[in-house]
Amino acid sequence: MRVKAVRSVKAVGFSTLMINILQVTQLIVLARLLDPADFGLMGMAFVFINFVTLLSDLGFGASLIQKQSISDIGISSLFWINILVGLVVFGTTWAGSPLIASWFSEPRLIPILHILGIIFLITPMGVIHGALLDKNMRFGEIAKIEMLASIIGVAVAIVTALAGGNIWALVSGFLTNSLVKALGYIAFGRSLWRPQFELNYHELKGHFLFGLPLALQRTINFVSANIDFFLVGKVLGSQVLGHYTMAYNLANLPSSKINPIAARVFFPLYSTVQNDDEKLRSGYLRMQEYSTLINTPILLGLAASAPIFVPLVLGAAWLPSVLLLQVLCFVGLTRSIGGTIGPLLLARGRSDLGFKWSLLIVFIQTPGIYIGLKMGGIIGLAIAFAVVQGVALILNYLVLVRTLLGPCLRDYVASILPGILMSLFMALIVASVPFALNEMCPLWLLFALQIVSGVFVYSLLLWQFNKPFVMTMRSMLLTKAV
Repeated sequence: MRVKAVRSVKAVGFSTLMINILQVTQLIVLARLLDPADFGLMGMAFVFINFVTLLSDLGFGASLIQKQSISDIGISSLFWINILVGLVVFGTTWAGSPLIASWFSEPRLIPILHILGIIFLITPMGVIHGALLDKNMRFGEIAKIEMLASIIGVAVAIVTALAGGNIWALVSGFLTNSLVKALGYIAFGRSLWRPQFELNYHELKGHFLFGLPLALQRTINFVSANIDFFLVGKVLGSQVLGHYTMAYNLANLPSSKINPIAARVFFPLYSTVQNDDEKLRSGYLRMQEYSTLINTPILLGLAASAPIFVPLVLGAAWLPSVLLLQVLCFVGLTRSIGGTIGPLLLARGRSDLGFKWSLLIVFIQTPGIYIGLKMGGIIGLAIAFAVVQGVALILNYLVLVRTLLGPCLRDYVASILPGILMSLFMALIVASVPFALNEMCPLWLLFALQIVSGVFVYSLLLWQFNKPFVMTMRSMLLTKAV
């Protein structure tokens, strides 16, 4: 199982690294070709699109992975229900787009939402095939699909932007990525299962019982994770939301891109040992340690280099995003630490606990963010967000980790503290580079020196204080991927 995990992490990790590089490249190129208001409009549209996407999912994909066995008729039933829900949601998107545009006072959103709604016709076609590939841990094939989808999607977005497509560059890239991914899942997943024209309601019962609480949890999670976009877009408009969206996306790269590697691999692994408390505890704490050692230096290094990174890489138009980025990096850090609990909740079959947790976070986060926005504008909102996430991280252990694994505070802290301390020291070195050199030094040279110094210092600290992690990463790189 350990070998399978290492090979799977390597396969998914490599594809995620490549996809992240492509997406960051797209972000940087489009930041120079499009106006911040275009990103703001897309942010407004995604508040609605992502919300409806969660509602349409119903948790069936996760249920398919979690169940130890399921018949072909049951899988076909899930497939056709997904297609049906997608059609309903597509119609709802068309009907509801004027209301969303009215809320944000942005009539330009109507045609954008109409086109983005096509995603609900595309995605359901490949959901079940993708879940089966996950369940069978065929991550090498998944990696090929998602890298190809990302390459084509990024290419379409950049070409559209160069042709003067404005916000339609973002829309076309997103839809192209989704289409290629769905077709890829179908192409590779057909060897595992093919749809039958059957719908058995009895077969669906167990999936509904598992999936609906999960869907509700994800919906509540979405509300808590996007209430900031909702309020910023409504109160401050698309231009400010564009700056916030850029800073938020950069600061949440680890929690949104790197953490899913662990979630995707460890969910099916955890499911196979879901009744072995000791293996689950050991596996979770090891995943938490490695996640922190990887995510934390990225985020703290980004915060330390933000005054150089933003004007150099994104352009002068994005300077208002510097302080936002630095504050939101703390938000991203707490999320990357707390976000590792997801696969454990699913493997234990405790989507009910996840739902209750999500409700708690909404009740804490929503008033906190609103007060921050009213008192301090966009920076006040970001600071309030960081404070709330700090509180949520403490509650994450008390409410979730301790319930699922039993009391393990000392081991839990020991799994995250070394990575944080080493990253803080590294970030101080990175931040000091511009002050130690001549102010007339070119920005590109300062940034290059920040990267080199950060990588060198953190690598030295890892070798000195955590050689097992270094050796594990080395072994993973040398192990053949699935």
